[in-house]
Amino acid sequence: MNLRLLILFAGMLCLFGACKKDVASDTQGALHESTSTELDSSCDSTQFEDILFKDSNGTLRLSGGDADSQHFDVSGWELEACNLGFCFCREHFPAVYKPRYTSIEEDAFRYHPEDAFIVAFGGGKSKAYSLELMVKHEAVNDTLNGDPILVAYCVLADLPIVYSRAYCGEELTFALSGYTYYEDQVMDGVQAFVLWDRETESLWWPFSDDALSGPMRGARLQEYPLFKWKVLTWASLQQEFPNAQLLATDILVDPPTQWQALDITAADCN
Repeated sequence: MNLRLLILFAGMLCLFGACKKDVASDTQGALHESTSTELDSSCDSTQFEDILFKDSNGTLRLSGGDADSQHFDVSGWELEACNLGFCFCREHFPAVYKPRYTSIEEDAFRYHPEDAFIVAFGGGKSKAYSLELMVKHEAVNDTLNGDPILVAYCVLADLPIVYSRAYCGEELTFALSGYTYYEDQVMDGVQAFVLWDRETESLWWPFSDDALSGPMRGARLQEYPLFKWKVLTWASLQQEFPNAQLLATDILVDPPTQWQALDITAADCN
């Protein structure tokens, strides 16, 4: 399947899928209804009543899956609910946590000259990530010369980008929240994925200056230096980085059931 068909397929899934939280009781359902109306009166709030709600402690939550532990704390966020695109639960897209690699020689006949790659490089080392493969994973947690990096590709926004994973002296591990978001005045209103980090469960949007919610709310999403990464075709990659490591095509990801939490906040970064 070529890249265009994969992008079209992903878009169709996003239109017709939904990640919704089951309503546990009539009382909780009534709470959903009143909360949704308060959140945004400019759109049909009934579509949000199962995904954006207050829990028993009065904390505003965004559903992230079937289990209560998967819901995001979005207290104090400033997003327009109607601009959310909700598609899948937060473990649906298999973000990579333990990347494996092949070589250009091993994959010499796998790619066409015009196929695109995100390439991160420096210190005599280089790693390359096929955009066609990134459609499957969208986020790869990796390191380069000791630098923790996030290589990401948002299909809907056609956005290839590399971020740093170092915040407040710690390393964060990113994945897809299952949601997209847009604002009319940003990039012509294109939908882009909303990321989350496992250590603090904060939400991050690539077109925002900082984290949207959670303990890291207000911290800047840090792009990796532009002189350390770029997008190249397969033909150019072979010429410029003949010894590059290529992300393996057969990586299988089982969503982790547990993850070490970090007790850090955006204030710790100042």
